Amino acid sequence: MITCAQPYNSADEVTDLHSIAALFSVWLMWISISALFLISPMVLHNWGLSYEDVGGSPFEKIHPGSLVAVIALFFQLSAYGFSTYVKSVLFKNTGLAVFIVTTLMLLFYAIFVQKIPFTPILDTFGMPIIVFVVLSNTSGKNLTRYAIFLHIFFVANALLAIYEYTTGERLTPYVAGTLVVENDWRATSFMGHPLNNALLTGAYILLLCSKNGTGLKPFFRTAIILLQFASMVAFGARASLVVTILLVLLIVLKNSASILLGKLRTSISFWSVLALCLPIFALVLFGLNEISFFDRLVERFSEDKGSASARIAMFELFNYIPLRDILFGPDPDLIETLKGIEGVEAGIESIWVAFILTYGLAMSAVFFVGLFAFCFNLSRRTKPFTSYVLLFFFVVASTSVSLSAKTPTFGILVVMLFTFQNKDTFYA
Repeated sequence: MITCAQPYNSADEVTDLHSIAALFSVWLMWISISALFLISPMVLHNWGLSYEDVGGSPFEKIHPGSLVAVIALFFQLSAYGFSTYVKSVLFKNTGLAVFIVTTLMLLFYAIFVQKIPFTPILDTFGMPIIVFVVLSNTSGKNLTRYAIFLHIFFVANALLAIYEYTTGERLTPYVAGTLVVENDWRATSFMGHPLNNALLTGAYILLLCSKNGTGLKPFFRTAIILLQFASMVAFGARASLVVTILLVLLIVLKNSASILLGKLRTSISFWSVLALCLPIFALVLFGLNEISFFDRLVERFSEDKGSASARIAMFELFNYIPLRDILFGPDPDLIETLKGIEGVEAGIESIWVAFILTYGLAMSAVFFVGLFAFCFNLSRRTKPFTSYVLLFFFVVASTSVSLSAKTPTFGILVVMLFTFQNKDTFYA
């Protein structure tokens, strides 16, 4: 945990004010985290807020979780003293400092050069910065409490997804932009878009496979992993499911080799749980197959409804754009027109291509340096297993619109990594 100097004023009433500010920061982060996980962009649209739509007030364009996190940061700054706090955070987190600079550069570029909406940058990349700063100076006790909430949330999210998948009913309407999607069977659950749900569920599965298993006993961990995999079928996200399975198999093979070589010790309870779960898993898998639970997912692999061709078509956009515009950013109106010509109106399904076609190659390269510096910093502040989760996240994000659009997904991932992989949590 980042160690900031304790409040330095000796007056009791001032010290009490600092303590109250620190307590407010903790509770505001509770509200922020709850909002991030429970209030999706689809919920905001259903409430009549113009989060992703044209029009509306500036505050409607920023996720409520982001707004509350900013207030939590303010109270934490008040508790420790501005200069002491900032120096402690930035001097000990060089990658974070680099990311802040490159994010501000991207923000400036979007506003004054490209003249395009800038709130996507605030939510997509500003939120993770705030989460990193606040949670890095949050006690292990509070991080553990946040982690318990996340366990409960992902179980509830998976159960809701399976319910939506099997009944066809939704908690909130499935909205793409301003249009309500009626002919898509994929579950939206609490986190909205099926791809976002699957991306974060896959990250949670990998975290459950980590060395400490996020503090759960083997039996409960195994049961929750199976439940999460079932929910990924309900979300219908092929890339997330395939990459998750491959990384889980890699982890299993690595751990198996370590056990055979005597580098990893296991208990009798582990083998007992494994012997019990394997036949149960086989029976559940057989039963689900018998009731055609996997049929719609299998159909998505065999018939992608033009998704693969859209990913190929996005590269055709470069044929219409001069080299100078590729380097420094093409006209946004031209890109919208070309997307219609090439049939990719729903969005460019690659963060790398989308960034280049929005901000240009030069600005994108600068920003990505900051982004990966931040990820490296995040890996150092947490446990080594974080690298697996970040690898998964960016591989899957490369196949969808993801971080190239307004989304709280990256901020949510930072919350998960800090709560489940932080070195100061009690169950570590």
